[in-house]
Amino acid sequence: MAYKGVAKDLFSLGANQTANRALATQYQNNNDLPMLVSLTLTAGGSAPVVTVAMGSVSGSLTTVQTNTLPVSVANPVQFIVPAGMYYMVSATQTPTITIWQELV
Repeated sequence: MAYKGVAKDLFSLGANQTANRALATQYQNNNDLPMLVSLTLTAGGSAPVVTVAMGSVSGSLTTVQTNTLPVSVANPVQFIVPAGMYYMVSATQTPTITIWQELV
């Protein structure tokens, strides 16, 4: 069955980047396709404000999403990065990254 290989490849495209990603650091989608970024943040003592910024030029990013997260709950943050674009997630109160995944 040819579909078995396709399904296996489809589910292996997502990459756990938790060990390779940090808040307030700029990254680039170097793929030829849009990329879904999905991360979960856990806040400690006070509610952080999380900001997602993107842009086509390194160092010149525009805020595209801002959320205030509840305290002591795992909070998902998801967004799509077009091919070639730079992106950054930053936050006040320095929440903990529980998981950071990227899917092309």
